[in-house]
Amino acid sequence: PSMVNVGEKKITKRSATAQSIVVVNEAILAQLMEGEIQTKKGPVFQTAILAGIMAAKKTSDLIPLCHPLGLDNCKVKISVNEQHEIVIHCTASLTAKTASLPAQPLASKSRLLSALNRAGVLASTSRTR
Repeated sequence: PSMVNVGEKKITKRSATAQSIVVVNEAILAQLMEGEIQTKKGPVFQTAILAGIMAAKKTSDLIPLCHPLGLDNCKVKISVNEQHEIVIHCTASLTAKTASLPAQPLASKSRLLSALNRAGVLASTSRTR
């Protein structure tokens, strides 16, 4: 294995968007409909958003052979859709020499599922550039 040589690449502006859907049981959904679920670490969605942004900033530590990425911006939004599923939406951008820009809200999913006592089931994850 080896890193991709980006030394000859031009500096470009890149953006990536990832979305994950988490299905939770009725008891958790009822708690969500009453408002933000509170834990010892704080509100679940707000904590998950922070975890997602922190994970995006640490992409090169989390993905083997990834070059350090200086993000220009990263936004994580969490909502409940009409099908009563939790939707985690992450968009990140940077201006640099890079082959690609991974943007997965993995930490948000992990934190969210942990906070919901593993009652959630990851239904789907998609990524666009």
